Amino acid sequence: NPTGTDWPNFDDDQRRANTFRIGNLALLAKGPNGKIGNRPFTVKKPILTASALELTKEAGECPDWTVETIQMRQVRLSALAVATWPATP
Repeated sequence: NPTGTDWPNFDDDQRRANTFRIGNLALLAKGPNGKIGNRPFTVKKPILTASALELTKEAGECPDWTVETIQMRQVRLSALAVATWPATP
């Protein structure tokens, strides 16, 4: 649940709309996840980048965390999901 301090480039509506989008989520092991919690992206970035999980590492390689970044990641992850789990007739 990010606050204005955590996501300074987001207004209240943008924070509410993007917090639980798949493009905003990244898998982390319990230890690193507990360390970063709801901290700003600048704090999360090196931990995400150090992840052994490729999609999590990619999130850390983003220059900044914005509405546009989340949207682009949302599109990418959606395409990967459809390719991985195609609909069956």
